[in-house]
Amino acid sequence: AYFALAKTYLYPWDREYLARMPKRRDDDSIFLSVASYRDENCVATLTNAYKKAKQPNLLNVGLVQQNCNKHCISGVQKDGTTKKIRPDPDCHKIFCASETGKPHCDAGRVRALHIEEAESLGPYAARYFASKLWSGESWFLQIDSHMTFATHWDESSIRMLHRAPSAKPILSHYPPDAEENIENQKNVAAPRICIPNFSVEFIEGSIIRLDSDGAAQEFDGVFHEIPRFVPFVAAGYYVAHSGILKDAPYDPFLPYVFMGEEIIMSARYWTHGYDIFAPSYSVVGHIYERKFKPKFWETIDRLFQVDGINDDLGWIPLERIKHQLQYIESSRDFIQTKSVLYGLEHYTMGTQRSIWDYLELSGIDPIHKVVKKDNVGWCVLGVPPPFMGGNFTDLYPEGDPQQLEILKSNIITDDHDGEEPGFEDIGGAEEEVQEEVIAIDQPEDEVKGEEVEFFEEADVIKGEADSGVEELLEEVTAAEEEEQINMEEEVEEDAESEGEFKDDDDGDMEEEVEEEEEEDPEEEEEDSEEEEETDDAEEM
Repeated sequence: AYFALAKTYLYPWDREYLARMPKRRDDDSIFLSVASYRDENCVATLTNAYKKAKQPNLLNVGLVQQNCNKHCISGVQKDGTTKKIRPDPDCHKIFCASETGKPHCDAGRVRALHIEEAESLGPYAARYFASKLWSGESWFLQIDSHMTFATHWDESSIRMLHRAPSAKPILSHYPPDAEENIENQKNVAAPRICIPNFSVEFIEGSIIRLDSDGAAQEFDGVFHEIPRFVPFVAAGYYVAHSGILKDAPYDPFLPYVFMGEEIIMSARYWTHGYDIFAPSYSVVGHIYERKFKPKFWETIDRLFQVDGINDDLGWIPLERIKHQLQYIESSRDFIQTKSVLYGLEHYTMGTQRSIWDYLELSGIDPIHKVVKKDNVGWCVLGVPPPFMGGNFTDLYPEGDPQQLEILKSNIITDDHDGEEPGFEDIGGAEEEVQEEVIAIDQPEDEVKGEEVEFFEEADVIKGEADSGVEELLEEVTAAEEEEQINMEEEVEEDAESEGEFKDDDDGDMEEEVEEEEEEDPEEEEEDSEEEEETDDAEEM
């Protein structure tokens, strides 16, 4: 149903809109894209964004508010139940009636699209609609609706963007937790996203994930004024020249997408010629813990009255993402729902750079579902990626010594009898890192083993083990062992029973044979003659 409506109405409108987009203003105005789903933090987010801004009159908000307005149900609670609750607070209305918000709303700086909870299509779709509320502002900045802000966060974001050594820079990362004092982050090196992983959840189709507690690390021991290159964009905070909305526009055919939005944005932006950087320091904080709050996938399941229906719906557009990222199982010949690729030529990779170069740069192997962890060493060290060559050695003269030790001990070093491959000639900004390449003809069980090994080593980099995955693996292993034991016991019991039955049968059969032989020896001779005649007939 969504595809039919999008194809008939949304897609033609989007093509027409992109041809007549407003002209970009060169006045340092910021368009703040905010997608909110039943979020009680939305009002505080907008309030603080304006209060902490250096130039609030140049800040324009595009809010997509997805709320429940009647007969509302809570998120799933700890005991697995839900309960009736009051309608969600109207973020747009409350903010515009407040002392802080009213002047900006009256001046037309806050534009909003209201969507009923049941009509929500997931975060990526909400951000698609938010991008259409842009009205010519100089800079595009996307955040979530549960954020905190440092003083003059707007000016700091644009200043760091200007400092990035690129004609088309993007500034992005996973911000620190909102519980930290964001005002104290100005001289602290910001975390950056370097290490991806393939999802181990079946329902997520092995899509690339950028986990906030794993991919984002504070790799630098010292503060750097110049933003560091990274391979990935985070959906919860990124800022760029607003021309990006026309160069690589949001895709209208990705409803119900949650996991997968960040990797497809990263790949598309990079192949369109954009360079991605982590901010030098953090200017926003993020509320990561929102337990028991309503989630859009819970609403979808409840709407269709089928548990897990959102996963089934999300699997279809996920094929569109995986197809662009060169997953073999999502190549055109293997996709059953061909309409999933409709209009893709307008919302896919750019032509300035190759998708294969991006996959190599970011260490992603979509064929074997493994990460070439050596390939992201440049990001961990804080030096330019290989394709940059030596163009920026004056800005990045050397990798931080502390980082070098981390990289050597946690990323590159494998079980090679104590040897540390690839580090004999390290020095300066063009360190050579020996690449681990998994051969295409490597047995599948070995590939799986390599993948598990990577996740175990990546946990060291995280600083803490992913206990959830470990517990799951332990449970699965224990269950398999128990099942194997039960099967062996059943086989033994069956074998014993069969043995006893066979012994009895063998005895009976021997007696019958002896009786038959004694009863009619002449009959045996006749049978033998008949067999000889049959053989002669077959030979003829």
